[in-house]
Amino acid sequence: MTKPAQKQNPAKGISRYDNDRKRMHGWQARVQWEGQAAYKRFSDKSHGGPEEALAAAIEWRDETEHAFGKPRTERWIRSSQKGVHLEVDGHGKESFAATWSPKPGVTEKTRFSVSKYGRREAKRRAQELRRKMARRYLLLS
Repeated sequence: MTKPAQKQNPAKGISRYDNDRKRMHGWQARVQWEGQAAYKRFSDKSHGGPEEALAAAIEWRDETEHAFGKPRTERWIRSSQKGVHLEVDGHGKESFAATWSPKPGVTEKTRFSVSKYGRREAKRRAQELRRKMARRYLLLS
């Protein structure tokens, strides 16, 4: 039986997979940038355990991002409202992001630029959209 991956997100672009039926356990790294895409799996068994497989996945992700010319965008700063956070891209540009789930397994996100709207207005817009989407999809379920 396939177990759903635990809610683990140790690093951006890295996800856990666990399939007991096929005896497959490990981490998958994904990189996408300007039309380029690559992914690679790192099994626990061939890397000596989950921690070592995760370290290999992160190393591969960083090397691949560098090869693609993609800046690191690891920094996320949480806000006080669930589903709204401040993102800082690799160029230092800030935006408030609103995320929601229209159905299980699907996440959608909209960003509001701090340079375009100002810090207070960008956060207000993200919070307003998040509340609107939460109400919309809560009523549908």
